[in-house]
This record gives sequence, structure tokens and C-alpha cells, in this order.
Amino acid sequence: MTERDPILPHSTRNAPPPISTSFSLVQSFVTGFSPDQTGYSQIALCALFPLTEGAMMTLAATVVPTLAEDDFVGESPSAAGLARLAEFWKGSLAALIFLGYALGTCISGRLGDCWGRRPTILLAYGCMVAVNIYAAMITMAIPTLSVLRFLTGLVCGLGAPPSMALLSESIPTPQRSRIMCLQGVFYVFGEMFCCLGLMFFMPRLQPSKWWLVMTVWVSVPPVVLLVVSFPFLHESKRWLQCEESQKSQGLWMHSREFWMTSVPLAIALLAGNMSTLGLSYVWPDLFRDVGGHNWPAVRLLVMKSMGIPALFFAWLLISWNAVGHRMSLLLVSIPLAVFTVMALETPTESLRCLIFGILSTTAATVSYTVLCIFTTEAFPTEIRTGAVGLCFALGRLGAIASPPIYEILGKTYYAITLSVAVLAGGLSLQAVPLETKGVDLRDWLESNK
Repeated sequence: MTERDPILPHSTRNAPPPISTSFSLVQSFVTGFSPDQTGYSQIALCALFPLTEGAMMTLAATVVPTLAEDDFVGESPSAAGLARLAEFWKGSLAALIFLGYALGTCISGRLGDCWGRRPTILLAYGCMVAVNIYAAMITMAIPTLSVLRFLTGLVCGLGAPPSMALLSESIPTPQRSRIMCLQGVFYVFGEMFCCLGLMFFMPRLQPSKWWLVMTVWVSVPPVVLLVVSFPFLHESKRWLQCEESQKSQGLWMHSREFWMTSVPLAIALLAGNMSTLGLSYVWPDLFRDVGGHNWPAVRLLVMKSMGIPALFFAWLLISWNAVGHRMSLLLVSIPLAVFTVMALETPTESLRCLIFGILSTTAATVSYTVLCIFTTEAFPTEIRTGAVGLCFALGRLGAIASPPIYEILGKTYYAITLSVAVLAGGLSLQAVPLETKGVDLRDWLESNK
């Protein structure tokens, strides 16, 4: 079977022209495509989904580290001897959100290929609203909090693969990778949105009577986007053409090309989840004991805000035509591993810890942004959301394992484990058979049977 021609006529295989000045970079980002080709509203609505995801995931990640040890071991005379067990259960509880996310991406991946991208995204928004209503009604107890965390991850995972696929399928080839950075920008905005609420209502990241207000606060983005997306978000034209062709997808996992692409990407995503979502559990746990006027929520907001310049660096890296996605990710893995070890080996109260943490977070954001774009572009339209969902689900194992590993091994050995995983992920990507930077999206999976 030979690869079929791309469906959309506006796509091209020419790489984007070199960009030499900062003004040209900004101009290319803002005006690099015509609204007649894609529609600015379609781009914005696809890119805005991570804002809701970032807000909900950040709130959920800050809750578990604030629970007292007694919440896990009770008030029995042997409570002191169970402290170590309490740390393990606290980490396991934190991993529930990532377990839910993995299941959500698997479900939505297949739904996005079978139902379409648009209805799956709308379903995710509706479920987000329902989960936030549930969060406002619960008491801060271990059983109900466990269910909440799992459901939060599940609904966030429902919309991630289809929103990424729909965005990539709505942009012409020369601008595709750069415009897809918008999803990373809005994820950071979602984290900052949540941190602003925490700074006002839970400044020390401790449970308080303002928990109800925080659940309402993070409910605003999904409610607004559900109302706006229902009339204005459109289905992918590429997917509609593939769906109309009624091409069989029964053998999609039997292709050698599929496994040669998905396995290295899953390994790299596992490391990427450890360095982003895994550390999102570590930083609040480290900062909650910082005293003085430098509130933990303020430190957390500073680190999350650094995602904006990090995404600008990611955009510059994507615009660098001399280096493909695979080599870019290998290069970024080195400073990510180094600065993470330095941050976790420095006393938490020191300014150096904050600086190294910022550098680690910046490198992690750059790496994960490019990796998500590469993953979305690596698969053809007929299986895009299903394959992306599977890779993201396998990658979430890194986020699931991170909290228990951190609680059991401590920050030193956790930093070493994370660094080894990041470097291994960068090396594994060199085995992916196809480079996607500046290349048109494919619509069909090449069969090797």
C-alpha cells in the first residue's frame, strides 16, 4: 500500500522560511496564516482547552501535600510508627489523578477517531463542570478526595488528544508546529489562573474554608469554553474526509511503523511526565514549609509564570529549521537533567533552590511542549487521536509513579531517577523513523504487513 496524497489542498511540504529577528518571529507567530484558511476562532478554541486542564490539575496537585499525617494514620498510639506508611499513601493518593488522566486519554483517543474531535472535546468540558460541582460538595476526607482526584484526571484526559489533533489539522504546514505552541501557552495561563486563586484564598496551600471558592474559581474556564465552543467549534475537515472513506482501522496496531513510532514516544513522554506533572507534586510539598513573607503560593506562582518565557524558547527551538524535533529534544534533555538534580539537592529555603527550580521548570516546559507537538504530528489522521491517546496514557505512568517514588526514595534519589529517565527518553526518540518538522501531516498509516 502506498501513502496517499494529503487531503487538504492548502498544505505544503516546504519548510518555513528562516527567521532572523525578534520582530519577524512575533510577526510570523501572529500573522503567519490567513483567517480565510483556518479561522482564528477555530485556532483559539482548540488551543484554549489546556487552560482548563492546567487550572484543574494544578489545584488537585496542591491539595494532597497539605493533608496532615494524622489524616492517613489516625490518632492511634502507633501513629508515629506509621509515619513512613503515611508518606507512601500520600504519594499514592497523589498518583490517582494521573491514573485517571491515563484512562481518559485512552478513552478519548478512540472516541476522537470514531465520533470525531469536536463532540469528544465538548464531552470533556461537560464532565469538567460536573466534577467541579462534585468537588464543591465533598468534605476533605481521604475516600472522597481519592474519587475527586481520579475524576479530575479522567475528565482532563478526555479532551487532551482530540484538542491537539484538531488544532494540528486546522493549521497549514509551514506554521503548524509554531502555532501549536499556543496550547502550551494556555496551559501555563491555566496554572497561573489557579495559582492566583490560591494566593488569595489559600496562600499557604493549607486546607481552609475557602476550598469551595477555589472549586468555583477553576470552574470558570470550562463553563465559558463549553458555552462558546458549542456553536463555534467546527469538526476537522481532514477527519471528515478520512471518515467518509470508511477505511478499515482494524490492523492499525499491527504496523511496524506504528510501533517504531509509538514506543520511543511513550518512553520520552514517561520521562516528560516525571519532569512536569511529577514535579508539580514535588514543588508544593517542598515550598509549603517555607516561612516568612515568601508564601508558598507566591513561590509556586513564580515558578509557574516562568512557563511563558519557556514557551517562547520552545517556539524559537521549533522555528530553528536546521535541527529537527528529535535532535532538539535530545539537546534539551541535558540541561533538564542537570538543573533538576541541582534544584532538589539545594536547601529549599535558599534562593538558589528557587533559581535552579525555575531553570528546571523552564527546560521541562520546553521539552514537553516540543514532545507533545512531535507526538501529534507523528501519526496519520486516520488514527491520530487514538495513537496520541495511547502514547499519552503510557507516558502518564511516569506521573503515576512519581509521587510514591518521591515519598519513598526522598528528593535526592528521586532527582537521580528523573534525570536518568529524561536522558533515556531523549536518546530513544532518535529511533523514531520519520522527522515531522516542516513536513505535511499524513492521512493514512503505511501498512508493512
